[in-house]
Formats: sequence, structure tokens, C-alpha cells
Amino acid sequence: MTFSTSALAASVAAAGIFEGADLASTPAAQLVEVKDVVARIRRMADALLMEVAGEIARRSTKDDGPHGLARSRGFVSPSRLLADALGSPRPRLTAC
Repeated sequence: MTFSTSALAASVAAAGIFEGADLASTPAAQLVEVKDVVARIRRMADALLMEVAGEIARRSTKDDGPHGLARSRGFVSPSRLLADALGSPRPRLTAC
């Protein structure tokens, strides 16, 4: 699988039209548009993270033992490695 951030980059660029906006005085319709753009960016970023998480899991099987990607970096599982990167106790990822 080829990793690509081009769609995410385009969405981030689209959000640039709101750069410097004072959200407190932004009209409701435009505020909803900002929310939609930011939500789309988050979904795209989450999808990219799931791609990476899947590959990390693939490289971190029990058969790999201590040479697996997660364990070789001091984590007991791929989900713990991701949790550490995300700053959370443990992600609820079904892809792993």
C-alpha cells in the first residue's frame, strides 16, 4: 500500500481560508463550514493513522517475538506503541 497525504494536504489548504478568523464573531453558517472542514481533516488524519497502525500491527505479531516492531521499541503490543504516540492510556483501535 502506498502512503499518501495529498488529500489531507488539500483539505488543510482549504481550511486556510479561515486563517485568522475570529470565531466569536463568525456567522453561524460559516462556523458550521469551519467545523465541517476541520472534521474532514480529522477523519482523513485518522484514516492515515489507521493505515500506519495496520502496518505496525502486521510487523508486530507474536511470531515476531522481541524482533517485532512494537516489542523492539519497548512496547508489549502495537496498541501500546500507538497509545504512547497519541498520549492516551490505550487506543481503542479495531484495526490492530
